[in-house]
Amino acid sequence: MVNHEVKLAAIAVDLNVRLRSADMPGTMQERAFRSTRAFLDANCHDKRPNPTRLAMCLKKEFDGAYGLAWHCIAGKSFGSFVTHANGGFVYFSVDNLCFPLFKTEVRPLIKPKPPRLGVCNGLVCTEPHRTTLLLRPDRTRPSKMRSGPRSS
Repeated sequence: MVNHEVKLAAIAVDLNVRLRSADMPGTMQERAFRSTRAFLDANCHDKRPNPTRLAMCLKKEFDGAYGLAWHCIAGKSFGSFVTHANGGFVYFSVDNLCFPLFKTEVRPLIKPKPPRLGVCNGLVCTEPHRTTLLLRPDRTRPSKMRSGPRSS
């Protein structure tokens, strides 16, 4: 454990990263540091890096590597107060930009309803909440039929 912390500190110094706070395994922190440095170096021709693009790239990197749902903020001056999943938070700076990166649990807000199946009555199959024209055998012109719930 101590060896890995020393290694992570050496990597941070080499990449000009300052770790400010973390609740994340060292290997994930290292990936965040290296990815951020690579994104910054890839855009070194720009006078000022685009913080929104950097945040998006880091978020997508972590979504792909560690599953949904990661969030990242990048910039020089901001306030934040976030809730994160256990083991899913790191706050660091590279050069003059700060990066809080954190994971949240994803749960549906509303329980999805199961799909309703259509009704089939002999010759005609209908779908719920749709009006279907049916040619009845005893009539020569179509009659309008409504399927689904009926109002009384």
